[in-house]
Amino acid sequence: MAYVSLYRKYRPQRFADVIGQEHVVRTLQNALSSGRIANGYLFCGTRGVAKTTLARIFAKSLNCIGPDGTNKSPVAEPCNECGPCKAISAGQCVDVIEMDAASNRSVSDMARIRENVQFGPMENRFKTYIVDEAHQLSNDAKDAFLKTLEEPPANVVFILATTESHSIPITIASRCQQFDFKRGSISTISTQIERVVGFEGLTMEPDAIHAVARAAEGSYRDALSILEQILAYKRDGVTAADVANLLGAVDEMTASDVLDAASRQDSAAAFSIAAKIFSDGKDARMFFKTLENRVRDLLYISVGAKTDDDGLGSDFVALSEQAKRFSSSQLLRFLETLTTAERDSKYMTQHRLLIEMTLLKLIEQSSAAPAAAPVSPRDESPNSNVSAIAPQTIASPARSAAFNRTPSTPPSSAPVKPAEREPIAHPPRPIFKAERANPAYARPEVRPAKEQEPPRETAPVIDKQPSAQAEPSIPAVIAPEVETDPQAQATYLKTHWKEVINHTQAHSPGGMRVVSAATPLSQNGNTIVLGFQDKAFLVMLDNPRRRAFIEEIICKVLRAAPGSYKIQCIMLENKPVELVQPAPQPMQVSQIEMVEDEAGYTDEEYDNDQQPLIDDVISIFGGTVNDED
Repeated sequence: MAYVSLYRKYRPQRFADVIGQEHVVRTLQNALSSGRIANGYLFCGTRGVAKTTLARIFAKSLNCIGPDGTNKSPVAEPCNECGPCKAISAGQCVDVIEMDAASNRSVSDMARIRENVQFGPMENRFKTYIVDEAHQLSNDAKDAFLKTLEEPPANVVFILATTESHSIPITIASRCQQFDFKRGSISTISTQIERVVGFEGLTMEPDAIHAVARAAEGSYRDALSILEQILAYKRDGVTAADVANLLGAVDEMTASDVLDAASRQDSAAAFSIAAKIFSDGKDARMFFKTLENRVRDLLYISVGAKTDDDGLGSDFVALSEQAKRFSSSQLLRFLETLTTAERDSKYMTQHRLLIEMTLLKLIEQSSAAPAAAPVSPRDESPNSNVSAIAPQTIASPARSAAFNRTPSTPPSSAPVKPAEREPIAHPPRPIFKAERANPAYARPEVRPAKEQEPPRETAPVIDKQPSAQAEPSIPAVIAPEVETDPQAQATYLKTHWKEVINHTQAHSPGGMRVVSAATPLSQNGNTIVLGFQDKAFLVMLDNPRRRAFIEEIICKVLRAAPGSYKIQCIMLENKPVELVQPAPQPMQVSQIEMVEDEAGYTDEEYDNDQQPLIDDVISIFGGTVNDED
């Protein structure tokens, strides 16, 4: 007889043999007993957690007729003795169709199912389709399969198994009963390994069983595959060292030596441990994973966690002693460093250097003292020691002077001036193109009366308090106010008329057409003069609500209170009207600095640089240059 792998040899054949999925088993058995059988089931979970196995057992329960052949309806537990049960177990039942969606993922495959599903079962009660890795179906295939799943015949059951439930469309998932399979715990996987080892008549150390269960990472099938590999290496008396040697992992003793060196702050040991790992041919990624598990166990003990499945094995006493040498914050930093190193090991070729760097980082992090708590001002006293205070707790020279006072120096009777809060610096208003073209529109910086600096010719006021108790106040950068000159406001509105159009478009498409056809001309007091070339748009402003709405938008763009400005409309008679600008005035030095942009040169220099390119474009395509934004 041909050799059968352990995961196939010990595959559960009845609901009672399935471990770790009690919630799924109970639900399916209750549905079988009550006859409430759905047309579609969706089994979701990681690899090796008995999704396909339970699908086969469920198919046997649907078609089981009993040893004597008297069962006329589905049963809660298959007998595994009748013809249908044996045929399904052997994979020879014509009414149970298993298909892999990875190789049958096209629309034509779904069309074949749609054609065959119309024919009833040939030998059994139900025709069962088990679709494994259902998430690999193409999008078109999923759409083609949806109609069949929505209205299948009464004697057809679909069971979809997937490891990526998020890839299943909601239209398919909503037509199925979804079951989420649990990942196997270390204790349940260890129980399964012990049972298989007992059936095989072999022996394994408890630590070896624990190492295999942890390496399986929650998969029952992976645990049996690893066990089969180990039994091929050593048939009996398997130890934890044998498991580590076969899997290429680092044994727990080496991981313990790393943390002992970190606790002793022995940097030289990092190089010797890295040399041993490299000479033994261990994989860097497996080494980091083993060390991560060790640090995780220490953190588990350090915080006092209690769970049913701690997975600590028989090394609990040694772990407890080692956990006392580190704080929880240090262990968390260790885990962050190790997870980063594990990720880098996929792309870095110099693994020995990576191991050495990581071990040195762990030793450095173990020597780092926790950050000192900030000192409260209430705890300050004349005898306080400045060197014992963290630098960030010294807020000002006044506080430093207070700390440095000696007992022989009496404190000043004058009250200490509290530190003034630094005002928030608002960014200055950008300089618009009209202001850059004409220095007359450049506005001087305006400060409130309370924060205006004294004239330069006035002598500075000397504070009578000692310098140690007086803190210099930082002048606030105040955003300049909105221009109050009518002509400058008109220029500002003309250059930013697109803002008025955008604001109007967001609320009134009809009003947007009106302001798009208007041209701001000038300002007379609080009246904005708009020119139109088409009388139809001027008539549209006869609507008081529309006029008030546009006036409100203009006030918003000019940063003025609602109702501050009104509009007056005139006809242009097909003649463009240019805004009359005042004579240019000399520009102040501070204003010149504001005009310069981030590139370090002015708009005039920028225009001169770009002029050859503009001339080439005009010569090719024609047209004129429009200076408006």
